[in-house]
Amino acid sequence: MATVETAGRPTKKEQIDIEQKLREYFEKGISATTTSQLIKLNIKTVCKYFDNWAQQIRKINDIEFLKRIKTERENYLMVLDRQLLKLYNLQDEMNEYVIHPHESTWDGRVIQGPHYRERMNVVNMICQIVNKKFELLSDGKEIKDVSKN
Repeated sequence: MATVETAGRPTKKEQIDIEQKLREYFEKGISATTTSQLIKLNIKTVCKYFDNWAQQIRKINDIEFLKRIKTERENYLMVLDRQLLKLYNLQDEMNEYVIHPHESTWDGRVIQGPHYRERMNVVNMICQIVNKKFELLSDGKEIKDVSKN
């Protein structure tokens, strides 16, 4: 009786050879359809390999992107810290300038000293920067969680 060869699963050696051939086409940007026609392989087989490689590339790109975002966020936080320090120093200087003798009372009410509006603006800017830092630090936790996967 003569044995008939059937198209079954390729051996490990054949799988490696197929993968090497497919990788050449994938790296050149040839479509899976064209590749399957040229190499005479089932389109599903070619798509399986192409999809796997595309997914690996996306994962690497995502990790690099997340690293860049993390670095940018850290740089931005340092800028905010420097600005916050300047505002705290300005606030200290303003508080030194506005001492109690500048305030007077009338009918038990305290009349604010000079530059009250400017002092409140500094306090408002400090609060805005602290809030922005909090938002950035909260977002940073999500990025750390994603990059661990």
